[in-house]
Amino acid sequence: MSQLLEGKKAIVTGASSGIGLGIAKVFAREGADLIITCRENTAGMDAALAQLRAHGVKATGIQADLSRIEEIDRVFDAAGAFDILVNNAGTTERCPFLEVTPAMFERVYGINARGTFFCAQRAARMMLKQGHGRIINVSTFQTENVTGNSSVYVSTKGAIDQMTRTLAFELAPHNIQVLTLSPGFVPVEKEPLSEADRAKYKPYIPYGRFGLPEDIGETAAFLASDRCKFMTGANIIVDGGQSVPLYFPPR
Repeated sequence: MSQLLEGKKAIVTGASSGIGLGIAKVFAREGADLIITCRENTAGMDAALAQLRAHGVKATGIQADLSRIEEIDRVFDAAGAFDILVNNAGTTERCPFLEVTPAMFERVYGINARGTFFCAQRAARMMLKQGHGRIINVSTFQTENVTGNSSVYVSTKGAIDQMTRTLAFELAPHNIQVLTLSPGFVPVEKEPLSEADRAKYKPYIPYGRFGLPEDIGETAAFLASDRCKFMTGANIIVDGGQSVPLYFPPR
């Protein structure tokens, strides 16, 4: 049976753990060679590379701070030609709006908004030369509702949502698709949940369970594949119905 991404090469940023790793693992299973990045978690990246290579694909890791333009250039210079970019690298700081500092704002916007924008730009320049490509920007279901203590984080993701639509419009004539993938509440290593918290949040997920990184990866693999040839500018929400209720408790 053929694999969805056989013969493809993908860059997945922020893939040493969590959702990024979940996406990379599904891509590897589906036959894609991979370049993954991490900002600090080199031990996690080494472990991730071993898991990816177990699928028989080529996998390379690059440590880089994607809030810095020179670091973005270094990643893409090393990557060479590729078919798919998953702009997953991001960070969050939960803080009441009135307590947000300029340093916090710059840090979160630097990675989430500026990093995503200029990674997409570098990818698009290369894809223009080869005549095709797929850019998937990772956002969040939280842009569809409102929760407390997340004004900086969610506003960066709202920027990504609009960025996708604009880039999709500009790049469609060049056979480059740009899509947003918006995960729901997916507990990851950086933000583990206690059993008490799980019991608190679970009733707000109509599907009845929390999302897994691989759930997001399965959708990302479809969006990156040749089965998704006529979709661009769309925001695909993968959240088990979490964005449907009017209210979701603040974290």
